[in-house]
Amino acid sequence: MDGTGPVGKGYVIAGQRRAGLLGCAVFDLDGTLVEFPHEWIRRAKACTVEKLIDAGFKVPDVPLTRPLSEIMGRMVSLNGPDSEDEIYRIVDSTFREFELRAAMEARVREGAAELLESVRREARVAVATNNSREAALRSLQVAGLSGYVSVVVSRDEVDRMKPDPQMVIKAVRECRSPLNGAVHVGDSYVDVVAARSTGVLSIAVLGGVSNLEELVRHRPHIIARDLNEVRMTLESMMLGRRPLVRSG
Repeated sequence: MDGTGPVGKGYVIAGQRRAGLLGCAVFDLDGTLVEFPHEWIRRAKACTVEKLIDAGFKVPDVPLTRPLSEIMGRMVSLNGPDSEDEIYRIVDSTFREFELRAAMEARVREGAAELLESVRREARVAVATNNSREAALRSLQVAGLSGYVSVVVSRDEVDRMKPDPQMVIKAVRECRSPLNGAVHVGDSYVDVVAARSTGVLSIAVLGGVSNLEELVRHRPHIIARDLNEVRMTLESMMLGRRPLVRSG
């Protein structure tokens, strides 16, 4: 099928091609399974920028509303590749403090528990997040979602955060699933880029970090209005034993 058409009540972007049955579902955390903590993210980014300036780094003129990985990428480009390790160290140490405090107030996003319960009946469930591992585990526990998740991959386990594909690949491998039998669900364009870079089916859900226009620009395979639509889409694949579909 070419063009744009519905899957459940969501949207399919471009044409479709056949792939494997679902063996693993990888989910982003903040903004996808739990409500995005906008205020603490803003404070963490502002504090990080101050520390980087104090350390002598040049800071790009980029809004703090942009994803952390994008800000870091522009900063490394501005300061040179030799600056990457030190920039990452400052960002990581600063964000850990804020993340752990925010994790204690994690609120589950509507439909998340029902979605994970449905998926885990047929496939393994993983979380791939740019958060630290300690913060991710704490958020899942506070939100009441830890019992649904088999695998957690955080920025602590990889060299580069999403949109680099390392995190998604590691999560799928730990679920013992082939890449063409996996799906990634996220709310940001960085999730879409990470998933598409691996050949994994990308489902973007609205209501998180990126708006519809930005998501469409990065071409997820499916866009869902909310987590209930994600659940219905995956159930139609799992219960009907239908192969995963991908756009071109």
